[in-house]
Amino acid sequence: MHTWVSRWEKFWFRGSMEAGRLAALRVVVFALFGLDQLALMTAHGWRYGATDFNVPHLDWVGSLLGSTSAEFQTAAYLVTGFLSLCVAAGVAVRMCLVAMLGLYGAAYFGSLLDGYQHHYLLVWVLFISLFVPFHKAPGIQAGLDTPGRLEGVGVRLLYAQISIVYLWAVVAKLDHARRSTPARAGLSSGRVTWRKACTLL
Repeated sequence: MHTWVSRWEKFWFRGSMEAGRLAALRVVVFALFGLDQLALMTAHGWRYGATDFNVPHLDWVGSLLGSTSAEFQTAAYLVTGFLSLCVAAGVAVRMCLVAMLGLYGAAYFGSLLDGYQHHYLLVWVLFISLFVPFHKAPGIQAGLDTPGRLEGVGVRLLYAQISIVYLWAVVAKLDHARRSTPARAGLSSGRVTWRKACTLL
C-alpha cells in the first residue's frame, strides 16, 4: 500500500520535465493559441452583443460584467492573442497568463454565443498553466541556457485534463446513434471527401 501511495505522490508532486521540452511545449501551445486569437477569433468579435441582447454561460458573470459587446470581445481576443505570443516567447510569462485567464474567461463565460466546448477546455488549460513552471523554461526573459529538469504539479495536471477530455470524446463517439447516422453511412461508401469527413465532427 505504501508503495502505491509513494508512486501516486511521486507522479503528481515530484514529476519533472526537461527545461528544453517544457520550453518547446510553451512555444507550440501559446504560439498557436495566440495566432488563433488574432487570426480567427478577432474576426468573430463583431457578432457579440447585437441589439444589446446577450445570455452568459454563468448568471453571476453576466451580473458582474454586464452585457458583452462587440468592442469588448474584439479587444479581449486581440489582447489575449498578443499576451499569448509574449508567453510563447518567454516574456513576463506569469503576469501574461493571469491576464489571459481573466480576459479569455470573461470573453467565454460572458456569452453563450461562444458555445464551443474546446474553448471551455482552453480556460482550464490557462488556469492549469499557472502551476506549470513555464516562466523558468528557456526564453527571452529566463535566458536560453536553463539547465536540467524543472518540477511542477501543473505539467501532470495539464496532461490529465487533456487526456480526460479526449478520452470522453472517444467514448461519446462510440454511441450507437452517432455511429449509425446517415453521415457515417455516406462516409463509409464512395469517395471520402473533406466535406463528408467534417460532417462527423
